[in-house]
Amino acid sequence: MKSGVKRRNEQVLVWVRSAAFGSFVLWGLLSLGLTPPIGAIGLALTTAVVALFAPGVAVLVAIVTLSLPILASNLLVGAIFLIIGFASMQYLAQDGGRAFLLILASFIGAAYGPLWAIPVLAGYLLGASEGAVVAVLACVFLEAVGLSAGAERIGLVVTGGSEALVSLDELPADLFGPGWLSTATGTLDPSSLLRVIADAQPKIALLVQPLLWGAGAALSGLVAGPVPRRRPVYSATASAVAGVAALAIGTAVLLTFTADGAPDYPALVVAGLTSLGAAIAVIAVLEYVFPPPPATATPAARHGNM
Repeated sequence: MKSGVKRRNEQVLVWVRSAAFGSFVLWGLLSLGLTPPIGAIGLALTTAVVALFAPGVAVLVAIVTLSLPILASNLLVGAIFLIIGFASMQYLAQDGGRAFLLILASFIGAAYGPLWAIPVLAGYLLGASEGAVVAVLACVFLEAVGLSAGAERIGLVVTGGSEALVSLDELPADLFGPGWLSTATGTLDPSSLLRVIADAQPKIALLVQPLLWGAGAALSGLVAGPVPRRRPVYSATASAVAGVAALAIGTAVLLTFTADGAPDYPALVVAGLTSLGAAIAVIAVLEYVFPPPPATATPAARHGNM
């Protein structure tokens, strides 16, 4: 689906995209502990309304909104989050913010199980090369968030955290008041950030894992074929199966050689099955409810003679 290509039921798709912006931002704010909850709902609704008319601006609103709890917990980490978000705005906001939505969805997938559905869908929707870039970015952001929160893993995603830079348990009671900024300024400690990065383990997993996500997305895009065009059922299904299988096998091998013990194979199987089901469900909706226009054959040029 390249920029400028219209799908069937395009107006409905605009509302679906707006709902995705609002729901993903709301989930992110509640997960980060933004208080009061009514404020999180208001910010999510604002993001959804902006996404109806200007999805590129909605990406900016979402980045600023999601940075609030991080800034309140650790001003340095929050500032880095904002700088990276602003620097990548042009890429994240293009084509209706598809890359941004996929990256946000990767956090939900990692938290609830179907984590490999996102790289597969990235390859299917964006093609092998662009989908691989988005999948790598999604995995890197997951690792960065887990590292900042001091988490060793987010689901099956290795993040290598040891010390929490962002403590969501100590957030102010009201992030909409002026008092939290004075307490957040006391968290400026660059040495702790460097220490957490240096202590991240296992480093080989943190380096290889994003490459696995990129490879899975690329394989999914290659099997699905070029975009934008409607894919046959067998091609769409094979795309999801190939991508999820590559990610599941690659993750199992990576955890075998980097984890302290044997990987949790039942968890890997469950993640593979849920990822495959979620990917096929989304692909089915896109192909049958919002299909791209049929390909039109270009007539061959006719050469005249004297």
